[in-house]
Order: sequence, then C-alpha cells, then structure tokens
Amino acid sequence: IPYAAVPKYMAQFRIALIPFRVNPLTLATNPIKLFEYFSCGLPVVSAALPEVASFREFVYLSRSPAEFAAQVTAALAE
Repeated sequence: IPYAAVPKYMAQFRIALIPFRVNPLTLATNPIKLFEYFSCGLPVVSAALPEVASFREFVYLSRSPAEFAAQVTAALAE
C-alpha cells in the first residue's frame, strides 16, 4: 500500500506487534514501526529488543512465544 495510506489501515488496528525473532541482527535493530505505532496511539507488543526496552513503560515486552501471547491478551484488554 502507499505510505500515505498506512494511517488509514492502522486506524483499524486494536494493537500493534513487533514479533521479531531475537538474533544478532534484530538485537541491533531500532524498529521504526515502534514510533509509527506510538504516533497512532496503539498499544504495542514486542519481542524484548534493546532499543524497544528503553520504552518499556509504554510497550508490552516478551521474551518467549508464550509470554508474547500473554502480552497480546493484556494489550487487547487495554
């Protein structure tokens, strides 16, 4: 979709996800989508990446698939 249409689609989201596998590449990643999600006021569930963890008070962080699923449930209840 065109970038200009992204907010229209994101307005339909209840939560936003950053389900990255944690590996050397993603440990060095600063996911720009985090800031896009924040700008739309969405609860965010993310793998526990260092750059995301600095926003831990605003993000549901997870360290395992089971914890990720539990955090999705928590975020949906927000």
